[in-house]
Amino acid sequence: SSSAGVDTVPNSCRAPYLERIKLVKRLVELTSDKGPNDRNYHRTINMAINQISASHEQVCAKIDQFTQLFNHAKQTSERDYHFCLNTFACKVIDQGETQASSHRDSAYPIARVVASVCYAFPDLVEILLGHFHQVCPYTLPFYPRKKPGMSTEAFFVSMGYQVNSQGELESEDEFLARMSGMMSIFAALCQCFPDNPYTLEQGWSWIARVLNMKPRRITSTIL
Repeated sequence: SSSAGVDTVPNSCRAPYLERIKLVKRLVELTSDKGPNDRNYHRTINMAINQISASHEQVCAKIDQFTQLFNHAKQTSERDYHFCLNTFACKVIDQGETQASSHRDSAYPIARVVASVCYAFPDLVEILLGHFHQVCPYTLPFYPRKKPGMSTEAFFVSMGYQVNSQGELESEDEFLARMSGMMSIFAALCQCFPDNPYTLEQGWSWIARVLNMKPRRITSTIL
């Protein structure tokens, strides 16, 4: 039935990506007391992504910087390499939740850098898409359903809502802003030629799937 397709098919698509995230995190944790280079890697990646602007020269400079950093990490150890890829993916998601959610135009230069880095380091693609699907299931697209016995809070978390340190769910406006920011970067990635990790054809397929699913409150936001 159509309802089965809504729940079952996207979950089966999402599973390999989420499993890859678990494997990478396990690799980082098992070899980490923390790694001696972690602090420098984390600071460099954060600073470089924060410095991405619409300038062509700046975009090229950041692509070169990440290429050099990841090649250096890869030569150091497999553990350092995957730590950098995972940190980069997490920071891209963070930029979607913060920067792109309030400044949509920033999604395009970010996506240009991300697409080029993914092209140079294919291992990053599954990790990045896994993070997207994990934090924003609408990138599949997928509308979570409340399952029997599931608490209201657990259901909202499955939809992508965040819970603050006081145990309170964020507001709907905050939630929609974060989701729209991540969808902005995700959509921009689909338009990066030729080295995008998520092709334009897949982007059209995503739109078709959304339009063939029963609309929810968030549908207009993600479109």
